[in-house]
Amino acid sequence: MPSAEDRWKITCESLAALEESHAWKNWPAVDTYGWTTLYVYGPDGRMGYWGMVWTTAQAMRTTLCQNMGGGVPIEVIDQLVSLSRHPANGSESTA
Repeated sequence: MPSAEDRWKITCESLAALEESHAWKNWPAVDTYGWTTLYVYGPDGRMGYWGMVWTTAQAMRTTLCQNMGGGVPIEVIDQLVSLSRHPANGSESTA
């Protein structure tokens, strides 16, 4: 369960895990355009969210959903949010 001190942030680790996820692999744009998670969400990514920090999963989800018109499936967004939790105590994310 997240604590009040946890933060959500897109990292290279969360993007690597997202790229291996069922949600990412089932997004047609990945095969059609050859997109990678770094291309979409990385430091020079198309979405521009790199470096942002959210205080709740819902806040991150809300921000990422603002660009759903860009075609990112909600399953990909939800997966990225779940992979991006950074517990305040430094333990592994279980979200």
